[in-house]
Amino acid sequence: MSGSISQMQMMYSPEEDRILFRVNSADKKEFRFWITRRYALLTLKVLRDHRDSDPDVVIQATP
Repeated sequence: MSGSISQMQMMYSPEEDRILFRVNSADKKEFRFWITRRYALLTLKVLRDHRDSDPDVVIQATP
């Protein structure tokens, strides 16, 4: 993706049981990603594991 991000939007679709993640760049390009429940749960697990194992993340002042 070239250029900087100008807008991001997330929208839940109950029919699809997925999240549509849209990113617009400053050079007028749009990128869309469907995020499934399985992928979201996997991502959360990986982020939690990283948080628990990285001392720099654990010692942050604000959650």
